[in-house]
Order: sequence, then C-alpha cells, then structure tokens
Amino acid sequence: MTGLDIRKSLLFLVLFPVAPLAQAQDFISRVAGPDALSFFVFIAFVLIIVGLPLYFANRRDRRKQELYLRFVELGHEIPKELLPRGHSRRSSYERELVRGVWLSCLGVGLGLVLYIVTQEWRMAAWSLILLFLGAASFINAMLIGRNTHSGASSDDDA
Repeated sequence: MTGLDIRKSLLFLVLFPVAPLAQAQDFISRVAGPDALSFFVFIAFVLIIVGLPLYFANRRDRRKQELYLRFVELGHEIPKELLPRGHSRRSSYERELVRGVWLSCLGVGLGLVLYIVTQEWRMAAWSLILLFLGAASFINAMLIGRNTHSGASSDDDA
C-alpha cells in the first residue's frame, strides 16, 4: 500500500462511524427520549471506570513479564524483590466472610444505582440475587467457624 492509500483508509475508518452515530443519537432521542441517552452515557461511564483499571493492570503485568523474560534471556537470576510475594492463605472462614461482605455491598450498591437510574423497584430487585448470595456466604462462614471451633477439620484446601 502506498502512503496515499493508507491515508485514505485511515480517513475512511475515522469518518465511517460518524453518520451511524449521528443517526443513532437521533433514533434514541425520538424513540426513548433524553433519559435513554443519559442512561447510555452513564453505562459508558461505568464501563470506563471498570475498564481503565483492568487495562492498566494488564499493561503492568505484561511489562513485568517482559522484564522477567529479559532477565532470563540474559542468563541472570530474577531478583527476589521483583518477584510477587506469596499471599498468605486465608482460612475458609475468612474467605467466606470477605466474599459475603463483597457480595452484600455489591448488591446494595447495584440496587441503589438501578433504582436511581430507572426509578423502578422492579429493576433494583435484581440486586437481591447478590444480597442473597452474600447472606449465604455469611451463613457458610458461620457453619465453617462452628466446625472449626468444635474440633472438626476446616476446609483450607479449597
């Protein structure tokens, strides 16, 4: 490809989505009104908030792997300071408590966001799934804790 062909291709790739996006905005405003557009902007904002940390964590991990590969290619030993430290294994009781807290908080947060955005309890009720899973994790932690204190072996292998 010549330089002119590359420039034409880039111009086409940049300008191609403009018309459908303009038509989509008009379609959204006609069919669903301005609330739908703000909902899509909100969803895009949430996806960016979730996606950016994942992207940068992936990029950081990729750079670490490249650094490890350079050490190996040069025949050097990887310094212990660069290697990831082993996480202390939590007991099953602690894992279930942490899981219960995370799921419960996620359920409450999702329920609030869905209610604020849609103004309907029916949509916010979907967060009850996460709340019930969190409650199940708390019950599971209570049962594991009871077994651990009564002398039975705990499930630390999982």
